[in-house]
Amino acid sequence: MFKYELIGDNDYIFDIIGTLSQNRDVSNLNDYLDLDKSVTQDWKILKNIHNVKNAIAKHIDNGSKIHIVVDSDADGYTSASILYQYLKLQNEELDIAYHIHDKKTHGIANVSDGLEIDLLLIPDASSNEEKEHKRFYDKGIDVVVIDHHEIDCEESKYAAIVNPYLNNEGNMSLSGAGMVYKVCQALDEHYDTDFADYFLDLVAVGNVADMMSLKELETRYLINEGLLNINNSFLQALITKQEYSMKSKLNPTTIGFYIAPLINAVTRIGTIEEREDMFKAFIEYKELVEYTPRGKDKSELVPFVSDFARQCVNIKSRQDRMKNKMVEAIIEKASVNDEDKVLFLKDMNIDNGSKGLIANQLASKFMKPIIIVDYNSKEGLYTGSGRSYGGFDELRDILNDSEHIEYAKGHGSAFGLGISKENIEGITTHLNDLMSKVDFSKKYKVDFLIPLKSMNSSVIEEISELSPVWGKDLSEPKIVINDFKLNDVNLEIIGSKLDTIQMQRGNITYIMFKQNEEAILNIKNAKEIEIVGTCSINKYKGIKQYQFIIDDINIIK
Repeated sequence: MFKYELIGDNDYIFDIIGTLSQNRDVSNLNDYLDLDKSVTQDWKILKNIHNVKNAIAKHIDNGSKIHIVVDSDADGYTSASILYQYLKLQNEELDIAYHIHDKKTHGIANVSDGLEIDLLLIPDASSNEEKEHKRFYDKGIDVVVIDHHEIDCEESKYAAIVNPYLNNEGNMSLSGAGMVYKVCQALDEHYDTDFADYFLDLVAVGNVADMMSLKELETRYLINEGLLNINNSFLQALITKQEYSMKSKLNPTTIGFYIAPLINAVTRIGTIEEREDMFKAFIEYKELVEYTPRGKDKSELVPFVSDFARQCVNIKSRQDRMKNKMVEAIIEKASVNDEDKVLFLKDMNIDNGSKGLIANQLASKFMKPIIIVDYNSKEGLYTGSGRSYGGFDELRDILNDSEHIEYAKGHGSAFGLGISKENIEGITTHLNDLMSKVDFSKKYKVDFLIPLKSMNSSVIEEISELSPVWGKDLSEPKIVINDFKLNDVNLEIIGSKLDTIQMQRGNITYIMFKQNEEAILNIKNAKEIEIVGTCSINKYKGIKQYQFIIDDINIIK
């Protein structure tokens, strides 16, 4: 049975937008739909950006050999591809190579310092790697870091670093792609060119995929501008592949749900060849490749970027199958004590690229936070991923305050962590003590509580107009519909697998997907329920279909 709490005033009659804005601590959500360049911050306020600009410009002018390290997530690939293509626009003859990690890892520890290069460029990583920078510096190689991650050491003496955390100046809600964009703006001024804005589509995807705060006006503006003009042919191909699922809507939510996961699937479980091919697609490798459509005997020539977009969908399906298989195996193998506040799993031999995904699924299955670790001989620690549950965003901070945890880094409810061998034994008892007063039961924070007979299409219309706004820190509104008498609706079980609950009242369809037989039987036997979910408008042949997408149901009687 789900719980909920109202965030603020339950004003769904007179001031829906005002209530939603107040609940998100912003003056007016409509402002996010019509931002202009006045909300952007000058790149000049960033510490070291002139040094970084000058270092890169020197190597552009000298026609140097440049090596770019591609960090292994969607932000890393977009950051590196912006940098690669921008440099080529400034000097097409530049000799630029790149390093693709063969597994999900970050930084330059596995990058050889025996490369015959003049400049090592590291976007979206490496602020805390002074020791690694020195390896290249000692070989006479310039090192430039363009990053956005928090810094937990002294500024490196062996690299030129631009990162807003160096002096806590600038937009702290820009991802690596956003920081690369700032450097490109600086280079544009240096060369009197206007190339940086062409890459705003990649900036948008990098920021959304890296879950940067969309409450920050500059970040939101850059995303808005980027999604208005999709210039990158690979992004265009990915969007075309996902057009049906995205319902032709291009906004942070659809990018986050349907585009970023395709990219991240390749970075997590793709072969080295697939990872290399994805970067080639991002830098718009122009080649025709053979493809034989399903059901046909004859192959045809198609653009490389289009073919790899198709492969991304296949890799994501492969990842889902692997994830489901591993989750089933863990459920069989794991010893689960219902009394434990956190399910702690160790020595499961799960690759780092899959730990977070599996932890997410297990958290939903067992309805409690999950921590999965394996021994990491390189760090001398048990390392892995943690995922919270029930909307509790302070799990990482609680762990960081514990003497038993070496580190927990990332987002409040999704993070990486390390635990020493000495502290691994008895960790479950320690976690139970730490979390003894925390309620992890699923609780929805809702904007409105509306009786069924008061719910109308104008509510859905007004909320749906703001659909381009929703994203990190500007959450999509949740609504509870109560006093929901089943006699007042037309109940149907639909879908090819008969697993979709559909209830119709007036011109609003209340719908819940992928339900098991028990859930469907409970609804059929119920007389009154309450539901929580979100508003949606589906347009079919020019006709608006008002929908309420159900997340959860409570049986009242």
